[in-house]
Amino acid sequence: MVTKLRNPRSIRAPRASGGSKFLYEEIRPSVLETVMGEHENHEKLLRFEPAGARSHYWDTTTRMKQSKRMSIQNAQTHHYQIGVVSLSLTSDIPEALRDYDLLYDTYRVAHEPHDSYRIEVVCRRPKPWSRSQFVIRTNKEDRVAGTALTTVLPEIEAALAQHLLVDRTEFLAIHAGIMSCRNQGIMLPACSGIGKSTLCAMLLLRGWQYLSDEHCLIHPQTLHVHPYPRALSVKESGMDRLAQLGFHVLRGDGFNYRSRKQLGYVKVSDVRPDAVGSACPIRWQMFLFRAKEPTPKATPLSAAEAFMFTYGYGMNTLPHHHRGVEALLTVVRQAHAFRLDLGDLEESVSMLESLVTETPLTNIPQSHS
Repeated sequence: MVTKLRNPRSIRAPRASGGSKFLYEEIRPSVLETVMGEHENHEKLLRFEPAGARSHYWDTTTRMKQSKRMSIQNAQTHHYQIGVVSLSLTSDIPEALRDYDLLYDTYRVAHEPHDSYRIEVVCRRPKPWSRSQFVIRTNKEDRVAGTALTTVLPEIEAALAQHLLVDRTEFLAIHAGIMSCRNQGIMLPACSGIGKSTLCAMLLLRGWQYLSDEHCLIHPQTLHVHPYPRALSVKESGMDRLAQLGFHVLRGDGFNYRSRKQLGYVKVSDVRPDAVGSACPIRWQMFLFRAKEPTPKATPLSAAEAFMFTYGYGMNTLPHHHRGVEALLTVVRQAHAFRLDLGDLEESVSMLESLVTETPLTNIPQSHS
């Protein structure tokens, strides 16, 4: 079933009329004083907003300049612990908090964690004649989400991803999906759009446990991968397929504002209550590619080939210097590596599952294989 999120256009600020824009751009203050003296109904002439707006030009611009960095009034804050990521989300827009709770209410905590990453969602108008924009404020920058409420959720996810790569340097981040089977990790590195999230969703149906569909977070000392169980993010091509399989897909107009592509989200806890796994070692690496034929194909890789692929998918390896390289080398030596050319989805999942279940854990390839 596909649920389309409501797009509340009523909270947008309508674009001003041409006459109002002309008043704002061209009429000087001295001319405005003359207009105010000559016209009894001068308030209407000075409005840059349509009827029903609450403020005049001078009051509005002054208020906007003063409020760009002011704390949000009458706002609510929700605290979350999503795997290794702590988040405090603040907003005076109930719809923004509601949309995030649709996916992450099971990770809500009562009190703010000590290492919580703080994000504020505000609605502001950069210029008096322009539409209101939703802005994601972090302690580093402001991210403009867009004029539609449905652009807020992808920007929150993007801000958290940046936080993982820039601030959480205790982890090596690899662009890969992560699943676990029998408490052993399976890394699924791939380029965007190959189908990592769809593959993870199919493995969830077969009883596997989920750690992440985008960020493989490896601790360089323990070499364990840690969970960041964000909602499964699927492109438009995979939404209908997952909906046919019984997944509840949340999507709305304008998701993924930057790339102009629509995204769908699947709440992991809706699939199974015990769907999220715990930290575990990586025992398999399945490098995903698109097959030209409908029949999937698996090709074993040497440790050298696996390392080159893994390093290429690294997202923050430079801050770790040689320690990061050594950690990745050890991970590769302790894992079976395959190149998996994806064909038919059902056949690809069956092949991946057979590779994992039939390959003995004791027969780990060494560095000179």
